[in-house]
Amino acid sequence: MEQSKHHPEGGNRAALRPLAARPRGDWWCEDEISPVLKALRLLAYIAHSGEPVALSEITRALGLPKPTSHRLAGMLERARFVQKDPLTSRYSVGAKLEDVALVALRNGARAHTRRFLMQDLAERAGARVNFAILKSGKPMLVEWVESVSVIRVDLTAETPVPAHCSASGKLLMAFAPEAIRERFLKSAPFKALTKSTITSAKGLEREFEVIRRRGYSEDNQEFLSGVCCLAVPVRNGAGDAVAGLALMAPAIGFSLAKARRCLPELRACADAISAEYGWHLPDARNRARTPARRQR
Repeated sequence: MEQSKHHPEGGNRAALRPLAARPRGDWWCEDEISPVLKALRLLAYIAHSGEPVALSEITRALGLPKPTSHRLAGMLERARFVQKDPLTSRYSVGAKLEDVALVALRNGARAHTRRFLMQDLAERAGARVNFAILKSGKPMLVEWVESVSVIRVDLTAETPVPAHCSASGKLLMAFAPEAIRERFLKSAPFKALTKSTITSAKGLEREFEVIRRRGYSEDNQEFLSGVCCLAVPVRNGAGDAVAGLALMAPAIGFSLAKARRCLPELRACADAISAEYGWHLPDARNRARTPARRQR
């Protein structure tokens, strides 16, 4: 899963700079005075930044007049699409944009393909498949496909998914921007949900390093007793890990060893979903449709 411009610590600013000089017909149009396009470009820049960004930087990057940037930023702040830090005056994604993005993720043009791939994986692996993201620094289930097995794990969108002991939560936090991860670790010690839960900041820092190095996360009965889970990243066009795809099932029939044998299929499915979001991995979609045979 190599990516020449992959930045595991979060936002990829190099991938954003071209926004200010897109070819006409993409973000630009023949009549570039459109305030709607300017506002969208401003939103996109903030959304892709790995940390809060100053308005002066946005103005330079997008080539906008300073009064226009101030007017658009103020309008978007009042509508809660962006939020301004009262101390630093830097801008970050607002609650309204997060809500719209989540709905778009669930109902967008790629949702049908993602659902099909997840259903196929659930049937072949005999486990539940979860698709999760970070929302306001917390893991959130966006979509899932139940296992075909009689014995299942009962989680819903309302079920809190802890970042410190779930496979998806640890994965997303390991690949999150450094500022988000540091803020999260400051809330240690964490609650022990089972005897296997990691509760210390140092322990989780080591765990995050392991996850980034090997490219996947494990939950060996750390979140729920008797449940094992394995998660891999879903990436966007810049190579950033923007979501987690996980296999989850009762350990009685889906031990961690068995989950690891499903890793090639899980990765192939994540690669195919990532390709839908613009990540270019050679033959990713083909590998998802013809996965490697699992060892038994």
